[in-house]
Amino acid sequence: MAKEEQKQYNDKVKSKFSESLYQHMASKRFGIDFCCDTAKKLWEMKNDLLNLNNISDAAECRTICPEEASNCSFSCVDINYCNLNFYEYLCVFLNGDNLLEIYDEIYSYETTNPELFQDLLNMHNCWITEQDSGFDKICASVAPNCHYTHSCYENIVQFYELVIALVEDARTCVDTAFTEYNTAVKEELSFLDQCEAEQLQILDTLGNLNAQLEQLQFDLAQVQSELANTTDPNEIAKLQAVIAEINGEIAAVNAEIASQEEDLASVESGCGGNLAYIENRIETVQQNENLYRALAETVIEDLTMIDTMMTDWVNQLQEILAVHGDNIPSCAQIFPFVSGSYVNYTACSGQAGASVLGENARIYNTLNSSFTYTSTTFNGTEANYEQLAEKLFEVLPECNELPDCANDPDLPGEGNEGPA
Repeated sequence: MAKEEQKQYNDKVKSKFSESLYQHMASKRFGIDFCCDTAKKLWEMKNDLLNLNNISDAAECRTICPEEASNCSFSCVDINYCNLNFYEYLCVFLNGDNLLEIYDEIYSYETTNPELFQDLLNMHNCWITEQDSGFDKICASVAPNCHYTHSCYENIVQFYELVIALVEDARTCVDTAFTEYNTAVKEELSFLDQCEAEQLQILDTLGNLNAQLEQLQFDLAQVQSELANTTDPNEIAKLQAVIAEINGEIAAVNAEIASQEEDLASVESGCGGNLAYIENRIETVQQNENLYRALAETVIEDLTMIDTMMTDWVNQLQEILAVHGDNIPSCAQIFPFVSGSYVNYTACSGQAGASVLGENARIYNTLNSSFTYTSTTFNGTEANYEQLAEKLFEVLPECNELPDCANDPDLPGEGNEGPA
């Protein structure tokens, strides 16, 4: 089979295999019946055969380098989930980049919307900052090496159970932060509504007072005009009395206007601004609340899905351990992120090479070869895939040795055969 044909076949098998895993998970979780059955067992067998074939397939550059190839280097691509931080690990587990996208969106507001950014940091800390230290401790005590060897399923289960606890803590924290934020928003909107009502009431009173003042000034002008056109002493005395009375009323209205204006200034100061400010502030608060709500609901939904998926995996792994069966899937099969990924490099022949990734994938490459990673199944952007892949996959000069736990006779499998 030509190299390009082999690559196409690899892509097809890995894609179908990953799709079968997804359909299996979705059917168990949601009770969904898929119209096009992917024949899970068939593609599991094809995937296993493909992995076995790739161990010695020259087209995959896994053959021993010829002695005359002085520029040839033997390398291993190791998989270490603990190179990731907590939310990056969850992205790998989901084979998608939702949490990365949310992280980027939060930080996009740092300069464009600092107020929202500060509010979002409380939620951000729930599923990122506060969980990283716990995740580091889990990695230090449970995860390294053991989690990708067949005989270390007990460690995988323990690792998942601890991560589930972190996910549940993060979800509770986000939900609490969301509730507290909503309470604060409702309180501010209620306060702004009250401010608006008080200012409108004062402005309405001022409007009435100014209308009275305008009428009094009009009446005063009329009386003064009459006074200017009369010479009768009695009439003059009456008009002067009317003018004095109107001036008294004008003074009283002006005093009341001044008092109301002082009240308005006080209310505006207590509210943070005038009606225009309040209107803009209400709009801003509502817009920020909608953005916060959308992000929080997405995070909670994703964390809930992760909790459900991990719990399902734990149950499946414990079932396998209970019967000590031989059909134990590798870690690469558990993680579609890995099973659908390839490492690209320059082969010893000088031609471009690509190898399916797995535990301790062995490649023969030129000494100055660079390594890039591609995926056929990742549900996200290419940039986010590269960000995760660069941290998850490590190119090492030699393959890691099997850890001590791989030889535990109480666990299924001897661990000696290991992945090729």
